[in-house]
Amino acid sequence: MTASLCFNDFTFSPVIRNNQPWFRSSELARALGYRDENSVRRLYERNADEFTENMTQVVENFDTVNLTVRVRIFSLRGCHLLAMFARTPVAKAFRRWVLDVIEKYGDRVPVEQPVTLSTPAARKRNRPALPAASRFDEAAILELAAEIREAQQNYSRTFGRLCSRLITISIPVFTVLERRVYKQAPDRPFSDTRVGAQWERYFTERMIAALHSLDDRLPDEKNPAMLLLEYARALNAW
Repeated sequence: MTASLCFNDFTFSPVIRNNQPWFRSSELARALGYRDENSVRRLYERNADEFTENMTQVVENFDTVNLTVRVRIFSLRGCHLLAMFARTPVAKAFRRWVLDVIEKYGDRVPVEQPVTLSTPAARKRNRPALPAASRFDEAAILELAAEIREAQQNYSRTFGRLCSRLITISIPVFTVLERRVYKQAPDRPFSDTRVGAQWERYFTERMIAALHSLDDRLPDEKNPAMLLLEYARALNAW
């Protein structure tokens, strides 16, 4: 026998494991206002280290015809944590709803009859609450914002790693260059500190320009490492 849990106008069909309801990613996506379960998957993967085995598991889905598919499911506490990371218009109401279920039943929801809990505003009207009508697809916009934020974080990490390598390789090259120039013009003040600061700024600017290039394939003249290679080859041939 299975239990039914209703959030607003959506009815869950939970998977019962040890008398405890677990919820499929696909149903959570619909309840939270996402277009498909891939949004829930990405939400979980970005924060997987915060979930325990008591919050989420991967099980075989036997509902498919002649095909066994592995699906991710979440317990009530897992649902609440997942909704903490969601930024859809109904995420806040969904978190309150999950807490209401846990407060009333704990992690054990009776399976003898359907359980319906609505949001606080809906209880005041004594009728199921519906998501606020929206002219635009806010969930899609929020999903895009999350992807942009993730891309920015990936860019920041990549930029820092590449700049560090470029500067580390370039400083010895230009230190040698400065010393050779100094031999030809000994009255000109040079120092390793000045060299480091000068070329770090220069190559940082070139790296930013390269990573922001819209060229299908970055040309060598815009690649700061290729510029460094030219200097290194010139010194090797000096």
